[in-house]
Amino acid sequence: MFLSRQFLTLLRASLLFARLEAILSTQDLYMEVTSPGTERQIKNAAEFALFMGRMVRIWHVEVKDWLIGKLVSANKTEIIMEIDGAERSFPFEYIAKAKLVNT
Repeated sequence: MFLSRQFLTLLRASLLFARLEAILSTQDLYMEVTSPGTERQIKNAAEFALFMGRMVRIWHVEVKDWLIGKLVSANKTEIIMEIDGAERSFPFEYIAKAKLVNT
């Protein structure tokens, strides 16, 4: 089961675990909580939408360097980042890699 951290706190996870134990009538369960890390890779358009408002860095294939800025919006074809106070759009075909920035 995968649940986003936006919706699942540690308290909610423990309550969910207790309910699953009761529903399944067993205590032979375990729960593992993981995190992709503070500089997780962003893999697709749907993940960009989850991180709007956060700082990200993208590897631009034409610039051949990392660009860092605040993710303003994302759709199926591009993202818009605020870099040095200006909004810039980046089509996905020019983004080789993307990561959250640890702030």
